[in-house]
Amino acid sequence: MGTEDLDLGSGRDLVLRQLRAQWKFLGIAMSAGLSWGLLRLVVPILTGLAIDRAIDGTHFSLLAILAGSIVAVVACQAVCAGLRRYWAMRTAYRVEADLRSALYNRVNRLSFDYHDRTATGQLMSRGSEDLHQVEAFLVNIPINMAYTLMAIGAFVMLLLTDVQLAFVAMAM
Repeated sequence: MGTEDLDLGSGRDLVLRQLRAQWKFLGIAMSAGLSWGLLRLVVPILTGLAIDRAIDGTHFSLLAILAGSIVAVVACQAVCAGLRRYWAMRTAYRVEADLRSALYNRVNRLSFDYHDRTATGQLMSRGSEDLHQVEAFLVNIPINMAYTLMAIGAFVMLLLTDVQLAFVAMAM
């Protein structure tokens, strides 16, 4: 076995090193994603309050406050969604660029014999596809965390409304 054999541990370590270098930006993306997910749970609560307590013809000020609150929460959702997307993509592209540079440096250090045995297009195609998979994974971390939070929050809201309904809805 030569030094050019596949070492999965070193690949994992390389990706984790790149993630540690970008932890602040990934943290911003995850925080924005979680904030977006929480705010998505607030709008139905505010809407329910507006329907239950403010739409009777006598509570115009409460209706105006709740309507304004819904608009403000939706505006904050938009900001959080934009921040989540920007920082997730920025981090993923930065990690991809750093990994691409490391791959390029590694390929340049391989022996001439290895390059004689392996087609250049095959090396580039496999490397590029692997890097795109890492990038897609990183872009989706914040949104998947937000969706998980929203599912848990919706289940808790259903539990508070009606326990039987909550379990029937989640069974579906």
